[in-house]
This record gives sequence, structure tokens and C-alpha cells, in this order.
Amino acid sequence: MARIDKLERARQEGMSYALEVAKKKGIEGLEEELRMRGITGIPIGVSRSAVDKVIENIKNQTLDTVNILTAMTLHDEFGFGAARIERFRKRFDFKTECLMEDYVTWLEMIDALKKETGLEYAIRMNDKDVKHKEPARKQAVPYASRQHRRNTERSAKRIARKAKKLDTLRG
Repeated sequence: MARIDKLERARQEGMSYALEVAKKKGIEGLEEELRMRGITGIPIGVSRSAVDKVIENIKNQTLDTVNILTAMTLHDEFGFGAARIERFRKRFDFKTECLMEDYVTWLEMIDALKKETGLEYAIRMNDKDVKHKEPARKQAVPYASRQHRRNTERSAKRIARKAKKLDTLRG
């Protein structure tokens, strides 16, 4: 009996959250929220601002590691010293800012490199819907957790279908 109560409470909390998002951001905002939560698997208890902060931290860490790897390569392979590596780093940071501020796109950079050097670059895209296989250690998850995840996924799909139906009814 307690399990049904917990499940019902979780559903009601989910509905309340969906209503709050729909009131603030409309149906489109709710659909976007569902897509983001569905793709990332991030629970409702984690706020969007917390997700954005984590994403920003990941971006910064990625830039830092690329900078370090590049500096080490320039030093080891081409004998760059501190002054030349620092000059490179400042230029790299400038190019990064240009991308972030939309002054240039990746495609424009790729085209410029091809025209000016003959080198061809491409960015590998993750545009396929890949089935995630859970590692062995995750397969031992208790039944209630797997059931909860399935119910959450089904609820998200149900809400998306209802939102789509509402859109068609509206016009």
C-alpha cells in the first residue's frame, strides 16, 4: 500500500512541476523541458540553473584540458617556450570568445582552413539515437528503481502526447 502512495505522490509532484513550467514558459517550454530531461535523464529535483552551471563547468574544464594538451604538444614537438605558448593561449582564448559570441561559426572556420591550407576538418556529430546499454554494475538495480524509471519515461511520453493533442485542438 505504501508503494502505491509513493508512486501516486511522485506522479502528483510531476504533474505540479509540469503545470508550473507550463504556466511560466507555455506548452513549448514544457515540451523543451521534457526533451531536456528525457535526453539527459536529469531528475526533476535538479533545477535548470543547476544543470546550466554544471554544463558551464564542463565547458570550462574541456577548454582547460584542450589548452594544456595543446601547450604540451607545442612545447614537446615544436620547442615552444613560455612566451610563444602564452601568445598561442591568448589567441586561442580570443578565437573561443569569437565562437561563443557568434562572431564566427565552426563551419566558417572549417571553410577558411580548407581554402587557406587545403586541410579538411569536420566535427563529428552525435545525431544518432543510440540505445544505451547499462553496464553490469547497473543491472543489479532493485526492481523498484527500474520500475520508477520506466514509469517516469512513460509519464514524460504521455505528457508530450497530451501537449501535442492540445496544440492540435487549439489550432
